[in-house]
Amino acid sequence: MYTFDVRNVINQATGYKDTHTVDLPLAFPEVRNFTEVKDFPQTEDFTEIKNFSETKDFSQTDDFSKTKEIFAVSPMHLEVSFRKLPDGINAEVEKLQVSLQFPCSRCITPYVLSLDIKPFEACFYINAPQEILDEAGIFFIDKKRLTVDLSDMLRQEILLHFPLVPLCSKSCKGLCVTCGKNRNHTKCRCTHKSVTSSDSQQPFQNIKNLISGY
Repeated sequence: MYTFDVRNVINQATGYKDTHTVDLPLAFPEVRNFTEVKDFPQTEDFTEIKNFSETKDFSQTDDFSKTKEIFAVSPMHLEVSFRKLPDGINAEVEKLQVSLQFPCSRCITPYVLSLDIKPFEACFYINAPQEILDEAGIFFIDKKRLTVDLSDMLRQEILLHFPLVPLCSKSCKGLCVTCGKNRNHTKCRCTHKSVTSSDSQQPFQNIKNLISGY
């Protein structure tokens, strides 16, 4: 999907650098593609693809399986540089920006989060190095086609920037556990048991007394 022809770089002297600025559709297993959100332009010239802000909103549906899905709502903009090394090519990605729609973990309402990722890089080898410390970080040049595939390094970096607990806002009140209404928009009449200070709800209250006895 994210394959670049590097034959020109391979044929140059060590230190030669080739830079490209591109907009690419985000297509990872964890993220739904543009074509499932909105008709995506059928073009090979990804530099012409503009930002898409229109998304599917599943907040008013009973199919809660869909509320767990993540959508890309913009192309993946990045600048990639290929530098010739003695034993391969160094690929450095800068200015990576992409906007994703996450479901809020409290109220399941979709919200958009824009990721602005710091520069990262990886080495693509012609032949396997003698010492491999991290197999997951080893990438190779396709010697037959003289190309490199950035899919794995891009996916790994973007997933690292996913929020651990997606929230539409820090003050999100979530859904009512009884009726399921969004408490950010509607006040329900449901009654909830208040938390009391009984011993069963404070299992550690006597730890101080136990420790003081030693």
